[in-house]
Amino acid sequence: MALRFTPATISKRANILDGEHHYNLGGIFRKLACIRGSGESCDALAEMYENGKGIERDQASARELYLRAAALYTRDCAHGSANTCRALASLFKDGKGVEKDASRAGELYAQWAELDSTACDAGNGKVCADLGTSYSVGSDVPQNYVKAAELYTKACNLGQAYSGCLNLGTAYKFGWGVSQSAEKAVELYIKGCNLGEPFGCTEAGEIFDLGEYATQDYARAAALYSRACDAGDDLGCDNLGDLYRDGNGVPHDAVKAKYYYSKSCSSSTNLHFGCDELKKLQALTPENPAQSAFSLPNGTEMRKRRHLNGRGQLTVENGSLDDAVVHLVNLNTGETIRTFYVKTDNTFTERQIEPGLYGVFFTTGIGWNVALKTFSLNPSYSHFGKNLEYTERIDQDGGRVEKITYKVSLQPVQDGNAEIESLDKDSFDKMMNDGTTD
Repeated sequence: MALRFTPATISKRANILDGEHHYNLGGIFRKLACIRGSGESCDALAEMYENGKGIERDQASARELYLRAAALYTRDCAHGSANTCRALASLFKDGKGVEKDASRAGELYAQWAELDSTACDAGNGKVCADLGTSYSVGSDVPQNYVKAAELYTKACNLGQAYSGCLNLGTAYKFGWGVSQSAEKAVELYIKGCNLGEPFGCTEAGEIFDLGEYATQDYARAAALYSRACDAGDDLGCDNLGDLYRDGNGVPHDAVKAKYYYSKSCSSSTNLHFGCDELKKLQALTPENPAQSAFSLPNGTEMRKRRHLNGRGQLTVENGSLDDAVVHLVNLNTGETIRTFYVKTDNTFTERQIEPGLYGVFFTTGIGWNVALKTFSLNPSYSHFGKNLEYTERIDQDGGRVEKITYKVSLQPVQDGNAEIESLDKDSFDKMMNDGTTD
């Protein structure tokens, strides 16, 4: 059966292409959707022609497309489509595709608001929240904080975590349309957090952290930030890192501060909170004894180097957010011949490796404890999935010994030819316990 692409589906694809900055290709999709009856696509395509965005500027084509958009919006608005009534109102307000008419625009905006109010009363939480935002900022309706709060309340009760409960919490925090109440704001922020929006716990934590709207309580802030961070909110992790850095509400612990800054910096949201503070901590030197336990100098040899008569080389690239201790193990004898330290975002080359078959084992983490010979926080244990075979042979033409060089990345890389295999601590310790001493 052939797939049918509706105008809405095609229009959605065009919006995705716009987000990827493929405006020209997006324009092609919009033209197809416009032909198939999408007023939104005709409108958007007209704007592209008007402004020359991804398409050569053409005012005549823009006017023609605005005219078609107005006709399609008029048809759909008459059938009760709230969004097309609003879009048609915008055309009348700006005089695009129709004669400029502020009175008609006002009527259509009122019609849109009434249709959305009906949908909200029927149980559409998203419509409640969106309409509440329009009243809150005065977008196409008169600004009305009381009306906005009423709509946010309905949205929250219908399960809209961010746009309902969190927006209502902010209304109570600042007293917008409701009596100001930090207690009520915290309650709503936590409700949003319980509904799956961890940023709500961060917002609640900030009320106690900053102490502007409630009595300052760092311990309570830390508990809320921790919950937000565990649920994946990078700002919660960043704020928790600040508390550990400064010793507010939690013990002063620079290692944990670095850990939470690392979680924030590496968040999948790509907002990169915490990165600047993380860099500051990583840049600290032994002149600051309070922080010097974080890392050893890059390339520190952590046991006596053995079997130095070879010409092989091993370059280790640590692109992860944690430091690493790397062990090079002769798989034939079980002896660990090198152990060295590679700091986060650094590279180190080990030289003079003799012929043989070797495995690369490494542990990563934060805060190297010299006495215990382990990372204090977030330790992990791994094995590079490809064994390294070093051989030597004499080049018959030049008479020189050819050396072999391997490069290993401690983080996954695109098109890499070896997997990183996780190990449990007991297996890792057993492999490292070869009877040699530092």
